[in-house]
Amino acid sequence: MKLLLRTSFYYIIITFIVFSIGSVILYNIFLNEITKETDLYLVERFHTIINTLDSANSPSVIGRYKLQLDTLNYVPDKVGRESFVFSDTMVMHQYLRRLENNRKMTGVVMVNESYMRLTLYDVIVEGDDIMDGVFNGLWRLFLFLGSVMVVSSFLISRSIFKPFNRTLQQIRGFNIKELRPIRLERSHTNEFNLMNEFIEQMTEKINQDYRNLKEFSENASHEMQTPLSIAKGKLELLLQSNDLDEKKMNMIESAYKSIDHISKLGSSLTLLSRIENLEFSERQSCTFSDMLRKALEDFEELYKMKKIQVEVDLAEHVVVQNNPDLLKILINNLLNNALRHNCTGGRIRINLDQSRFTITNTGEPLQIAPELLFERFKKDRQSGSSLGLGLAIVKKICDVSGYDIGYDFKNGWHTVDVKFKN
Repeated sequence: MKLLLRTSFYYIIITFIVFSIGSVILYNIFLNEITKETDLYLVERFHTIINTLDSANSPSVIGRYKLQLDTLNYVPDKVGRESFVFSDTMVMHQYLRRLENNRKMTGVVMVNESYMRLTLYDVIVEGDDIMDGVFNGLWRLFLFLGSVMVVSSFLISRSIFKPFNRTLQQIRGFNIKELRPIRLERSHTNEFNLMNEFIEQMTEKINQDYRNLKEFSENASHEMQTPLSIAKGKLELLLQSNDLDEKKMNMIESAYKSIDHISKLGSSLTLLSRIENLEFSERQSCTFSDMLRKALEDFEELYKMKKIQVEVDLAEHVVVQNNPDLLKILINNLLNNALRHNCTGGRIRINLDQSRFTITNTGEPLQIAPELLFERFKKDRQSGSSLGLGLAIVKKICDVSGYDIGYDFKNGWHTVDVKFKN
């Protein structure tokens, strides 16, 4: 839910609560006002009737009033206004023939030297009628106010949130590889200006950190590979010497393997860093089936050396949108993984269609949890010469490419499945 819609929704709820409380208050105000006006009207009628009686007019003159006139046989304590008593009662309606709410006023008056109790009645508006009127008026006002609030908030926000939307667009277009900080427009809203200043500072810091990290990685990789290459070359020369005994030969060979391991490790970590930094972001239409066939030809001799039987089922013209270098790395790593973790005389099954690439190989069960297989430096116990980065690189390529990758082991077969999302 958008911020503006959520805010309007909360305002409508608050307005509804205010209107609900206000309806009770209005009901009591209207009821008290109607009762007050009715009482004043009854007092006025009382005086009119008294004046009529004092003037000795015919009682028929006051017959049109709803009243009751009783003669008192005693002297009352209070007479006139001091004797007024107001109350609510039910009186039979003359035409509707049903009981209706009435306001009753009782007062004592002296007429022709005799005391009389005069009771007057007048119909008043019922409480449920008042509540209906208040409710009908307020819910119409609530709907009108709510509609105006929602519509006006959307119209006003189009101008108020323009700077915010422009900032979002520039953030979406931010590319860390361009090493160019964002420059945002200033607005008339202080909060937006503070946010823009923070974003500019943040992107500038990100660019600086990325630049430093990139330079460090490149320099470290280059400076590390050079002495390693020199050391490997000298060890190769030593291995070709004829005056070395078996013990020295084994020591030199062990040192050579360690240096080679470090060299491959540095190259793999540099590759992972480049993939994470999206340095292979340029995409194009790649014929995955042709690339896979070419890789299988390169691995053919290696499979024969280990007497591995390869079964291939490839669909024709499987095209994906991706960086060709990433696809080559993904294919080679998976084929090498199936070779490295297979047994002599084992089997490999390779399937490819328009939606997925599956490679299955025989081998011993894993000695680690399957969910750790794609993490860095998590390798099976039986693969001592492995760097533990091959499948981690494959997983990272799938992540940046939007592919799904999964692993399964069943009946002695390891299966790695890659689902494309073109």
